[in-house]
Amino acid sequence: MDAKTQAFFQRNYLWRPMLLPEHRLGTAAAARAAMTEEEPVAAPSEERREEMERLLCEAMRQGEPLRIRVRKGKRGEWIECIPVGAGKRLRIRQGEYEREIPLSDILDVEE
Repeated sequence: MDAKTQAFFQRNYLWRPMLLPEHRLGTAAAARAAMTEEEPVAAPSEERREEMERLLCEAMRQGEPLRIRVRKGKRGEWIECIPVGAGKRLRIRQGEYEREIPLSDILDVEE
């Protein structure tokens, strides 16, 4: 959001009473969304997916920990885990807990 629009929504109280309540909620939500720092994370390319698959298979064979970026809403969250198995979902171990992650939710993998 550019500086003029941001200033309008934050400082200009004159126009707020003139907006319908449903429009006021929409403009406030749009302004909040535009002011967030983080951009939504894009899906990885086909080449990157192949590289991530290679890293995951290697880590499963050797039992090594990895950092995996998992989709959480529109953004990604990094988790450290040891991949245990894969099918339609990736089974991972974090400490003493195991859980499954849908393969479509994996955005990036680092050693």
